[in-house]
Amino acid sequence: MNAQQQLDRAMQAAHAGDYVSAINGLSKLIERMPEEGVVYQALGIVLLEADKPEDAALVLRKASELLGENAEVLQFLGVALAQSGQAAEAVSTLENAIEILGNRASSNVFLNLGNAK
Repeated sequence: MNAQQQLDRAMQAAHAGDYVSAINGLSKLIERMPEEGVVYQALGIVLLEADKPEDAALVLRKASELLGENAEVLQFLGVALAQSGQAAEAVSTLENAIEILGNRASSNVFLNLGNAK
């Protein structure tokens, strides 16, 4: 199975609510491709969906490190930080995402920012 198929299978498992399989599949993919930020991003999103915000924040920080100033990653990271009780850092992260997006920032980003405060 190639990497894209492995990623697709993990995301399908997550959408079906099988977070254990999704997390395991994405973790194995990270072992194969440790410098692929998109896989860390996917794992972070799944961890958020699985109600593991502390773990999601760690993984999304790595995704941000690998992908650079990526507004989408920063949005998820901000949510993870807020849900794990790190409000000040969540606000800063979400404000950074809004700055990157400029007038393309969706109302959802502002909602997440308001919830983080």
